[in-house]
Amino acid sequence: MKTLIFLFIFLSSNIFAQNAGTTGYSFLKIGIGAAELSLSEATSARFNSPFSLTYNPALLSESSISSIGLMHNEWIKDLRTEFLIGNSEVFGIPFFIAINSTRISQIEIRTRPGEPEGFFDAHYFFGGIGTALNLWNELSAGIQFKYLYENIYVDESNGYAFDFGLFKRNLIENVNAGISLRNFGKVNKLSSESTQLPSEIRFGISYSGDLSLSMFRFYPSFDIQKFWGYDKIGLLLGIESIYDNLISIRLGYNSARDLNNFSFGLGLKYKLISFDYALIPFKENFGNANVLSISLKL
Repeated sequence: MKTLIFLFIFLSSNIFAQNAGTTGYSFLKIGIGAAELSLSEATSARFNSPFSLTYNPALLSESSISSIGLMHNEWIKDLRTEFLIGNSEVFGIPFFIAINSTRISQIEIRTRPGEPEGFFDAHYFFGGIGTALNLWNELSAGIQFKYLYENIYVDESNGYAFDFGLFKRNLIENVNAGISLRNFGKVNKLSSESTQLPSEIRFGISYSGDLSLSMFRFYPSFDIQKFWGYDKIGLLLGIESIYDNLISIRLGYNSARDLNNFSFGLGLKYKLISFDYALIPFKENFGNANVLSISLKL
């Protein structure tokens, strides 16, 4: 049975994201937020929605009012993620809370050919809390602490991780910059085997000036992503076109992924509510991932 579980871990780590090797807690590699995913996660230097805080906690300085966001992710291989995030202030101190629940259901147990001997679920979870501080001259720093949990069949593991970030508005006029370190921490062994978190470093820039054509405004962003202990460097490109402050069309490209380089998305804003959708097509008959998220300014 342990051989079966280890095989499942190996396969799932490659399915979740192909640009980070075979680290453990692979669900942390799956992007968060439909707007962010449709831009191929090129968002460490741009606040798109409250989900952007999971990429760089320093972006909390860009959120001037409280908000809450909900996301549902229908990934490939019957993997589903539910995500909740909210940000506000207490005694003038900004903070945000994030909850992620990811599950794969009805995984077949097979130790010999023939009918499956049973089924089991894999469940992954993290709960996080973070804050950010304005330092000086439009420079902010942020941090998030995350409790991590993983359950595969009868084996469990837990631990913690930290995310750190910096964000500088107007590094050059209308050009913003961000850098973040994500998923640095420690977790217990799973079924007597140690695991390594998918730690990563990101650097990004975004343009917030007036790039417009008729009633369309364009916002490009660019990230460089590298996972710790893995040589490949990902180049993440995203561009959003907003029509009349109402409808958004998004396109993204990630150079490091083998199965899903491109992503697409749409967004709709109505007063204080934003609805976002992302489509991520996979190659080699893996199908498509569909992500829906909604955020509300309070």
